[in-house]
Amino acid sequence: MECAMKDVEDNSYSIRAAGKKWGIPASTLTFWLSGLTTTKRRGPPTILSLEEELEIVDWCKDMVQLGHGLEIIYLKSHVAHICETRPNPFKNGFPGRSWWTGFRKCHPDLTIRTAEGLDRDRAVMLRPSIVTNFYDNLEKLYNAFEYGPTKTWNSDEIGVQAGRNCGMRVIAKLGSRSVPQILSKSREWITILCCVNATGHSIPGFYLFKAKRQLKNYIANCEPGACMATQPHAWMTKELFLNWLYHFARSILGGVSPTNRHLLIFDGHRSHVALTTIHEARSLGIDLLTLPAHTSHKLQPLDVSVFSPFKAHFKFERSKWMAKHPHIEIRRTDLTELASKAFKLARVLELDLVSTCHSSIS
Repeated sequence: MECAMKDVEDNSYSIRAAGKKWGIPASTLTFWLSGLTTTKRRGPPTILSLEEELEIVDWCKDMVQLGHGLEIIYLKSHVAHICETRPNPFKNGFPGRSWWTGFRKCHPDLTIRTAEGLDRDRAVMLRPSIVTNFYDNLEKLYNAFEYGPTKTWNSDEIGVQAGRNCGMRVIAKLGSRSVPQILSKSREWITILCCVNATGHSIPGFYLFKAKRQLKNYIANCEPGACMATQPHAWMTKELFLNWLYHFARSILGGVSPTNRHLLIFDGHRSHVALTTIHEARSLGIDLLTLPAHTSHKLQPLDVSVFSPFKAHFKFERSKWMAKHPHIEIRRTDLTELASKAFKLARVLELDLVSTCHSSIS
């Protein structure tokens, strides 16, 4: 009740909105604010004051922003430390499950989420000064060459595997204790270099296979214009990236030249920024801009706009293929075909999003 009254008094919410947020009828809240009801609520008094609870809520939110989210056990120990000199109903002086349940009910803006791993290098490098410097360089290039959306490109790599990970959620009979799922023993792996522009159009994929030599055409069923290469570890190298740069220039409608320049944004992996690559890009009319080191998890557009739907579509296409061919292992030709289909579906979704954004802006 105190929390709801504070929200109304601070003009943060209307009476109806505050009542809905805290699960209190609007009429009850109105009576309390008007002074018609002064009876204290039933039950024992709260262990923490309203100010202390709100301070803890802000602390939880701030720690998440700093990358050090609090576990429930840590929060409980903090509350136990606050209350160690006060009378409290906690068993052995430590809050239990019921306290946490009540605390969450009083503060519904808190929830439990699975934390994503973030190594220290990424946390340190994602600083305002570094990000600002990147966008300053981007602005200088825009002002110098006035790239349109069709001339602004973003590229990145993604890997896919033929074998399926366990843990799929499938339909089963109620009460089933064991639900088996046949897994492919194939460990075939390919790396795909993807590139799209700001209008959602893309360059045909560049498929990289783990092999010492090319034995056959593994991309026969992929999108037109796709290219392939082999490497003993399926890693991108400076020689392969230079070959992809030529593939990129050939695939652009209208061509690329020093008088028709295009901007390519990508991560600064050492295989991407060899001196030969930089010189060739300049001569072709391609301006290169690398994302700051250890910041691609926040600044790489492809992770959300393309790769996220691609992974979902690829898993679906792989599941369909395995259901139709339960006794056959996925070969390289099959794997590239599935990846190509998934990319096509992901790009269709991206084009829909881009057209929606343009429509809303206009």
